[in-house]
Amino acid sequence: MDPSSSDQQQLLEALENNTLDIIDNLNQLSIMIEIYDPKETKPHWFEKIEKLDQQYTDLLSLCHSNATMPLMQEQYPYEVLQVIDKNESPDQYLQTVKKKSQQRIEFANGKKSAVDQLRNVLRTELEKHFPETTENVVKKE
Repeated sequence: MDPSSSDQQQLLEALENNTLDIIDNLNQLSIMIEIYDPKETKPHWFEKIEKLDQQYTDLLSLCHSNATMPLMQEQYPYEVLQVIDKNESPDQYLQTVKKKSQQRIEFANGKKSAVDQLRNVLRTELEKHFPETTENVVKKE
C-alpha cells in the first residue's frame, strides 16, 4: 500500500506537532527546575524528562520514516505534476520526484536538528543545576 499525498501531509503535520510538543515540554521542564525542592527524593521533573525522551524517540522515528519512503508518484500527485513539463522523459520525471523527496528529507532533518539543539541546551541546564543527577538522566541515550 503506497502512501498517498494526504498520508504524506499527515506525516509532516505529525512531525511538526511532535517538535512543538517537545519545545512546550522543555519550557515546562525549565519552570519545574526553577521551582525544584531539594528535599524531593525523586524530583517530579524526572517524569517530564522521560516523556521528553519518548517524544524525541518518536520524532526521530518520524524523521526516519519520512526519509525512507519509496519514491512513488502517489506521494506527490499535485505538487510534482504542477512543476513537470509534459514532455519530460521518465528519467527527468524521476529526477523531479527525487528532488521533491530530498526537500522533504531536509525538512525532517531540520526539525531533528532543532530538537537536538534544544536537548543540548536542556542537558547543559541540568548539569548546571544538578551535576550529580544529570549522568543518570542522560546515561540511557
